[in-house]
Amino acid sequence: MPQGDDGTDSAITEEQVRIMLYRYNQSFYDGALDFTVAFRALKRRAGQYQPGDRTITISQHLLEFPLDRIRTILKHELAHAAVHQLHEGRRKPHGQEWKLEMGRMGIQDPDTTHDMQLAPYRYVFECTGCGQRTGRYRSCRFVEQTDRYRCGDCGDRFEQIT
Repeated sequence: MPQGDDGTDSAITEEQVRIMLYRYNQSFYDGALDFTVAFRALKRRAGQYQPGDRTITISQHLLEFPLDRIRTILKHELAHAAVHQLHEGRRKPHGQEWKLEMGRMGIQDPDTTHDMQLAPYRYVFECTGCGQRTGRYRSCRFVEQTDRYRCGDCGDRFEQIT
């Protein structure tokens, strides 16, 4: 399994991710959580837990990221599974119970979102004034009517560069 968090990590395999999740389940929950692991080419989400079929889905793109980021995402999704399976009733996705489960796994003040670009954008735009870039994975109003939008930093227009 890849070693450190010093930038020398090699890509991790799907099987290694499965092993990590099952080991976390054993270490933190004595194997009490019931889930399956799936991999999909998610572009916006690093992972997700689906309570209906108790599946933790991990983005295949995440496998190229540093090991410390992968560990955090896996614990994040495992915490969702724990909240669903161990806490009665409806719970907020990132509420007190989820924070408690993250703390159980050693993560205090956890982030609820990530800032990783998991896959390359299909459409990339650059502000003509300040050079700020933004991207989109699929066509939307911004892509189709870019001239109607302005940069939030300087107020200039965007132009498509890819």
